[in-house]
Amino acid sequence: MRTILIAPDIKALITDENHPFGPDSSCRLCGIASDGESGLQLADQVKPAIVVLDLQVPGLDGMDVLYRIRRDHPAAKILILTDNVEFSVIQRAISIGIDGCLKKPVAREDFLASIGLVQIKVKKARELLRQYTLNDTLMDGMTGKLNITEEVQEILRENYGFVIGRPICTMMLYLGDLFEENHEQVKKTLEKAGNQKKHPYSSHIMEIESRKMILLVLFAMEDLEDVRRYFEETVVPILAREVCPGIICGWRKIQNLFHMHTMLEELENQLDWNLMFENGVLITYEKISNLRVAPFNYPKDLENQAKRALVNRQPMVFGECVRAFSSRCRNQLHRPKEIKEACIRFCIEIMKAARNYDFEPETDDLNIFQTIANAVSWDEIDSGLEQMFRRLLSQHAKQNGSSNTMIQKAWRIIHEEYQTDLTLEELARRLYVSKEYLSVQFKKETGKTFRETIRNLRIDKARELLLQTKLKVSQISEIVGYSDTKYMSRVFREIVGVGPAEYRKIH
Repeated sequence: MRTILIAPDIKALITDENHPFGPDSSCRLCGIASDGESGLQLADQVKPAIVVLDLQVPGLDGMDVLYRIRRDHPAAKILILTDNVEFSVIQRAISIGIDGCLKKPVAREDFLASIGLVQIKVKKARELLRQYTLNDTLMDGMTGKLNITEEVQEILRENYGFVIGRPICTMMLYLGDLFEENHEQVKKTLEKAGNQKKHPYSSHIMEIESRKMILLVLFAMEDLEDVRRYFEETVVPILAREVCPGIICGWRKIQNLFHMHTMLEELENQLDWNLMFENGVLITYEKISNLRVAPFNYPKDLENQAKRALVNRQPMVFGECVRAFSSRCRNQLHRPKEIKEACIRFCIEIMKAARNYDFEPETDDLNIFQTIANAVSWDEIDSGLEQMFRRLLSQHAKQNGSSNTMIQKAWRIIHEEYQTDLTLEELARRLYVSKEYLSVQFKKETGKTFRETIRNLRIDKARELLLQTKLKVSQISEIVGYSDTKYMSRVFREIVGVGPAEYRKIH
């Protein structure tokens, strides 16, 4: 067991350099410091299991040295030596955390006996540590099954500096669909944030993969508000700007671990208020309390417009109604619960109208409602509305068979705009479907590709103009959509069998 001594005079303690702690001891002397400052540096270097500290050490106040060692090395066992055994002194040392006390001058026999007792404590702690960790404790707190013995409380205090009855702070970080890609980098950033000394605290990071979240539990804080400001002003902006844009962070103080279960439920609900804040804001209960929210007036007019567009087979108008509804939700500050309820109501009413006009809802339509109900960002709410929009268009396309309205609409646009630079990508965008899907359905319904259809329409129109007008071939080429007359002539010959001029002569 790594052991260090921080004392100005150790001659009475170490009389046998080969066996400084006795022939049967498993303690190993890893360093001696004669003053407080060098003692702290030695502790940081060695990370000892046992520290022997003389409270009358030169250079620094002995109690301050004790406090800093306990703070920075919570698992270390500390045996103090002192010539002042007044009750107030010993009481303060106990409150900081010691594992033994000897009055100076110290006899060698008493020193070895005390080291032996501290050594037993280390062994017991290590045995318990193998069975129970801080992560286990926090998991029990999260599930409301906390049942901790005095021995385990001692282990948590000594090994982690975690005291069950003291306040803790929790930060919930929601990554959503970015979890898989960014969770490791987020954890590294949180670990780095805890390495600084200006805002001291201890912490434990937990992943909640099923909810795409990371939970940071902070404890052993000297100043809770100082630590919160550090995260609010420094850590969260770095996470949102450099590590994981779109991350959502909520903060909550918890009186003690026994309240963790209910407080986490409230903290998760707290994240919903992200809808009312800009990116990179640490969402706290105080910020939410200061918001002035207005009741949400459900836009029945937009619902009716969307229904009419759906019934009249107007996908572009329907899409505009959905986007207008989303925009209306953002115009003012409203309670997230009201916004999500309104969005779900909108979807339900639209789907009712769809059923009245022979749209059969699919079995996984509930996923749309769950997406909206669980949303903590506008992107997720918009995703739910988009799912509804595409689902209805998809159902309509499947049910129309050969009279597919989507293809009818495509035909109408092509006939009206074949002479322009209309592309398959642009047509698909206007029909709210993918280019690939439109290409397959168009060929299936018409027997021709989009490109073949455009070419045929242009050449048919060119044949008509060649026979019914005296326009030059170059003029006709431009009218039907070809800027290059030679290219138009080549296409004309491929389809008709003769060139434009010859075609006019023959007919």
